[in-house]
Amino acid sequence: MKKTFISFIVAMSIAIYSMCGFAVFADVVPNEGGTIENYPQGSVTNNNGNNETTTGEGQQDVNLRTFDGTNTDGTIDITNGVSTTLIENGSKYNGMATMPINSNMAQSRYSTARVALSPDISDTKYAEAAELLGALGIMVGDAESGAFRPNDPILRSEMAKVAVYSIGLEDVVKSSNGITKFPDVPADHWATGAINTADQQGLVVGDTEGTFRPDDNVTFEEAVAIIVRALGYEPAAEDKGGFPTGYMYIASSNQLLRGIDATAAEPAMRGDIAQLVFNAMTVNLMEQVGYGSSISYEVVDKTLLYDKLNVEKAYGQITATGETSLSGGSTTAEDRIQINDKLYLMGDTNATQMLGYNVLYYARIDKTTDEKTLILVTEQPNKNNTLTLNSTDIVDVTGDTTDKRTVEYWADRNTDRRTKTVSIDPNAVYIYNGKYKTGLTNEDLKPASGNLVLLDTNLNSMYNVVFVNHFTNLVVDTVSEITGRVTDKYLNGSLVFDKDNADVKYSIIKDGAKIDISDLKEWNVISYTISDDKNLIKAYVSDASITGTVNEISEDGYRIGDSETLYEKATSYPNEIKLRDRGTFYLDIEDKIAAVNTKATNESAITTNYAYLVDAALKDSFDKVGQFKLFTKTGETVVMESATKLRFNEEYAQTPTTVVNALTAGGKATPQLIIYEANSDGKITAIETAKDETATGAPNTSTFTKNIQKEDMVYKRASGKLGNVGINEDTIIFDIPASAGTDTDKYSMRNSSTLSNDSSYDAIIYDLQENYMANVVIITSSTSITSAESPITVVNYLAETQNADYEYTDKLYGYQSGETVEIMAADKSVLRKSDGTALKSGDIIQYKTNAKGEIDGITVLFDSDNKTEEFLRNVTTDLTTVYGRAIKKFSGSVNVAVGDATYNYSTGDAIVYLYDSSKKKNSISVVSPADIELYEKDNEARLFVKLYQDAVQEMVIVK
Repeated sequence: MKKTFISFIVAMSIAIYSMCGFAVFADVVPNEGGTIENYPQGSVTNNNGNNETTTGEGQQDVNLRTFDGTNTDGTIDITNGVSTTLIENGSKYNGMATMPINSNMAQSRYSTARVALSPDISDTKYAEAAELLGALGIMVGDAESGAFRPNDPILRSEMAKVAVYSIGLEDVVKSSNGITKFPDVPADHWATGAINTADQQGLVVGDTEGTFRPDDNVTFEEAVAIIVRALGYEPAAEDKGGFPTGYMYIASSNQLLRGIDATAAEPAMRGDIAQLVFNAMTVNLMEQVGYGSSISYEVVDKTLLYDKLNVEKAYGQITATGETSLSGGSTTAEDRIQINDKLYLMGDTNATQMLGYNVLYYARIDKTTDEKTLILVTEQPNKNNTLTLNSTDIVDVTGDTTDKRTVEYWADRNTDRRTKTVSIDPNAVYIYNGKYKTGLTNEDLKPASGNLVLLDTNLNSMYNVVFVNHFTNLVVDTVSEITGRVTDKYLNGSLVFDKDNADVKYSIIKDGAKIDISDLKEWNVISYTISDDKNLIKAYVSDASITGTVNEISEDGYRIGDSETLYEKATSYPNEIKLRDRGTFYLDIEDKIAAVNTKATNESAITTNYAYLVDAALKDSFDKVGQFKLFTKTGETVVMESATKLRFNEEYAQTPTTVVNALTAGGKATPQLIIYEANSDGKITAIETAKDETATGAPNTSTFTKNIQKEDMVYKRASGKLGNVGINEDTIIFDIPASAGTDTDKYSMRNSSTLSNDSSYDAIIYDLQENYMANVVIITSSTSITSAESPITVVNYLAETQNADYEYTDKLYGYQSGETVEIMAADKSVLRKSDGTALKSGDIIQYKTNAKGEIDGITVLFDSDNKTEEFLRNVTTDLTTVYGRAIKKFSGSVNVAVGDATYNYSTGDAIVYLYDSSKKKNSISVVSPADIELYEKDNEARLFVKLYQDAVQEMVIVK
């Protein structure tokens, strides 16, 4: 009878909870400490598993029963005699609830860098919680972006998944996918398995309407109730007043609310839920321990982490890896880590990078083999003292290993007046370039390039583990994924990452995470260490860079642009850095300049101010300034004034008069491509003209160069080459017809997609790279006005209008891609046939536009004045036009006769227009292939066919 009654109480509490949905009590608000204001702490019986009990006294609550009822044995009386025993949160795995929230997770980027978390969570107080729950698969970031979204509300479907994964029911979830009992949860919903399992377990239930509301938010007090149920505390929570007060009280008593500032009745945020579940991982579970007439519930020495998820949480020092050990003895297997004297499978962790550190770690236990696999390893808070000294900050190392060594260093060379010192324990362990080593001299501890990472694991102010890293820089030029060879930009040899060579171990690390050789990019700077036996290589990759001009040089370094930082030059960089050098400066992991790229890539082309100089003149004013008319790479015509002094090529502080005279001849400017720089006021401060290297045509990556000027350069789309010059989507293409002179209305910007295959172009090539890829191309004439793959436009009519400058021009009305279009011409000379007459209804054209979106060039494919003249024309190798008589139709094709020849063309995917010359209005319409008319007496209908790369794209019925 008693068992039946307690089951009835539990069932009724679940039923009441279900009927109420998630009841809301807005006055239940946590205070800053995470406890609930105006709620009692109660009298709590501590049961440590050894039949020893202690009782802590708390404030009495007049509205709720005290936690211990009236009994002296720590149980709660229920009328039928069923009791519940509670204990304080005292699990042996409960370090989470007693340690402070760790708010400083960053580590040295070339020693113990943590695996990167999503930026939106990594620097928050929830980082540790999110990292563990991610490793456990309980809460992960978005599949596409990886973002954790800590400030977003959590949904009921998401909370269901979190709850059931927290109690180890992942396999049950997977087997329950694809079925649903809730009408608002479709069978293909991503969370069907989690929702089904959460419902079956009584953790998250539907509402009185029988729906689940998977996309509704969960309030914080609702989330607390779910986690309290997951821990087994529902009977105690119901005894303390039910939802929400009893559940919030239980949560507070067990420190579940630690580190959380949520409002109970407001939607729960994902960050707070992560912290809540993290706190719950090591709380002692409550279980039913009595049966029959002696049903009772006790808090037992079990946790979600250990007993439900089979994960061990422990502390220790990493003493050996597959690379080396602190004792100098044997290493572990490559996939294992030694912590104290125990071996663990490394798993997907960064444990190798934490040799010597005192760590907090989580290991999943294989219940069959008892083998333990690390799932998360973090630095143990307040148990390690570390100091990283870059080579440039080390002043001296004195002493010896019989007493102690002293390292003198600058903490901040820019602000400190005096150096500081630290001591190295005489019995310190030295890890030299990744491996244990003895007999190091003081000079060995002063790398020319590199660092010392000092570690104190005893917290006695003497460093007992010393990592000595002597870096060698390599600037990535080429990478072979087959052999693993990476070559250096400055011919300083190469580095081989050979995965098939079992004798050499290597790791490539970027931003604290391991990467593959395939992830390396040109201009990446690799700072690597190599062990004495040449069998261990650790490569640290930097992609940091700064683009600008060197405007200050001092003994402390180089100032680039407006940067507040002075950058030193790495000893590995072989070239001189001079004042006013411009380009992209690539930094190694010590933020030293290891490589310089001066306009040698398309990336720098995009950031360089290329412009076509149209005209130049002097402006009379108090201070004479230059005026320069430019057609910019954005397709705009602008007039810019100069500053009172400016750089011209390599000459500084030149007057505007000198510069304008250098750019003009006979009173007129010489139109040409230039590079310019401007200050924040928009005044030109520098102009650079191209060095003429057309005699050799060779690349010259160190300066702005005119490499090639050639006629009839044929463009091949398959290879992406104009002649022998590479063109890609980043190549800047100016279309400046030689016949246009200085009329910028006839200039335009193009891209590689607008070049026609097998068409000839007169072109000038600038800033040719070493791989013969062009940064800039000026096209001065072309055999192809428009791109072959452009859709046809069937002209309806032209109308005279005015553009934004109130100049008269034409507007074309027609059909394109099955839709009506209307588009302005650049001027009244554009929409003309070869004989100078204006386009008219029924003409078929292709066109190109300038930067303003105006038509500035056309190709006439069909002249409606000549509608009786049949033809087959290969306009380019890709574009063919046919005009003839449709003489027979089939399902999906049509026979077209051109003169005495007959051709069959597919009609399946073609856009079809009808042009009826007998109509004065509405003579053009969009029809279908079924409307194609056969040529017959009294019905002289013909068919225009456009084929691109031998495929029919568009047809026009001409009547």
